[in-house]
Amino acid sequence: MKQMEDDVSRLIQNFSRFGHFIKRRSRNDDLRAGEIAILRCIIRHTDGPDGEIKPSQISALMGLQQPSITPSLRSLEERGYVRRRNSDQDRREVFFSVTDKTRTMAAEERRRTAQMFAGLADYLGEEDTRKLMEIMERVSSYLDQQIEAGPKGNCSGRERRSQQGGNREE
Repeated sequence: MKQMEDDVSRLIQNFSRFGHFIKRRSRNDDLRAGEIAILRCIIRHTDGPDGEIKPSQISALMGLQQPSITPSLRSLEERGYVRRRNSDQDRREVFFSVTDKTRTMAAEERRRTAQMFAGLADYLGEEDTRKLMEIMERVSSYLDQQIEAGPKGNCSGRERRSQQGGNREE
């Protein structure tokens, strides 16, 4: 029993350290975490460079109330990360899309992430990398099963992992 408690404690510590590392690594001096989440949501749920999305869609995908994302969208627009366009048919209807500035930032983040994980794979070696991937897939599957809250197709990334060939259920 004591060994199980120690193992659980070590799991918690390691997951916590990993989470802190990811947060520090993806920190952007110009963007808050919520703004980054909004940008990721827009990118993930729009097609092509001119893809647009309504604020109501963003808030629904993120499981938030629309008024809670409005200040962030306004701030992102002022700083050049998103572009706002009013509908030609109904001037009250607004659409947002990401700018080249955001696409460049996202591409750089993907490059840095790939570089970091390539370094990890090199550090672990081929055999341990494969073992880690197998274990992480099982962990992800377990955690996905534990998630009950939130609308289907949200910006949590669960649906994206499933679309990328994972056999986990949403």
